[in-house]
Amino acid sequence: SCPRENVLLFYAIQSDVVHFNTTRVTGKSGLDAQDLTAAEIEARRQTQELLRFLISDVAGFEQAYLQQTAAQIGVRESRRIRGEYTLTADDVLSARKFPDGIARSAYPIDIHSPHRHSQAARGRLLRDPLPLPGPHRGGQPAGRGPHRVGHP
Repeated sequence: SCPRENVLLFYAIQSDVVHFNTTRVTGKSGLDAQDLTAAEIEARRQTQELLRFLISDVAGFEQAYLQQTAAQIGVRESRRIRGEYTLTADDVLSARKFPDGIARSAYPIDIHSPHRHSQAARGRLLRDPLPLPGPHRGGQPAGRGPHRVGHP
């Protein structure tokens, strides 16, 4: 019961090794020790479930074994700095140019939804095939004084 809509696998340098990016743990706070512990346990449970599935149901994986996992769970979201500008999906999809453009990227929109179903913009390709510069002010904390940091 891994709450994923797809399975990502990548070939490694070794001819008989495959890397999977497949576990998904949602609804846990990266700021709470008990949630992080529960997330670690759930991610490792999902890893073992995937391994059992591969061995029993996928041709060529009958002798598979777990070579390695990350030392700890990766947290995608916890705190964010509110910038002077927030880049939107429309900015990316329309290839909007910014006078203070920096931070080039040509990667498709990659939303890691905390819900089972991804959002509509996920994976949509960019109109402009060249790397697009995001605005510098998006990384500049908004306001004065202590930088405002909030939850997503």
